[in-house]
Amino acid sequence: MHTPPSDWPQLSDKLQAFYSVWQDLRGTGGTDIPFRRDLSMSKLGRLASSLTIFEFTGPGDMLVKVSGTEMDAHFSQNLSGKNIVDVIGETAARPMIRFNESIARHPCGGFARDKMHVEGGGRIEATYLTLPLRNAAGDLVQCASLCDAGRQGFALAPSKRAVSLDYQEFGGAQLLDIGFGVPAFTFTLKQRNR
Repeated sequence: MHTPPSDWPQLSDKLQAFYSVWQDLRGTGGTDIPFRRDLSMSKLGRLASSLTIFEFTGPGDMLVKVSGTEMDAHFSQNLSGKNIVDVIGETAARPMIRFNESIARHPCGGFARDKMHVEGGGRIEATYLTLPLRNAAGDLVQCASLCDAGRQGFALAPSKRAVSLDYQEFGGAQLLDIGFGVPAFTFTLKQRNR
């Protein structure tokens, strides 16, 4: 298993396993960015259910290319083929798009924590590791994001109609160096009236 750089945040076992799979795909010397086609569900195993692959099709447009079963259940819909704005709304999506697009295009990694409130009560705390991928043409326009929602997983969500992401509680978002440095990036949120 590959060990992430020492200046990265502490990764859960699940996120560590994802990093290791991705790192195995980087080729000799571990310097290439993997192609999406090489990140197979068989290589991911149990991690596949928590994976989302995004593609940037234009400025500010982030489409879900692949979504794992846990992610679909959490959002009470099949996410594949949908624009993330249509899934979580404009306000929550814009900072997420900027963050993930920086990861895909620079390229670099990304780590984030958030707290999601389940409609009707309950809360899910999750961490994410996001890593860049090349599309079939070799362009840096995709990224794979693995979610670790801890022991409670997404057990709360399937019985509820929807969830809301409270980006006032989105913290620890940082870009991670995978050998190419990191772009300048500032993650800011508008304060919500409470």
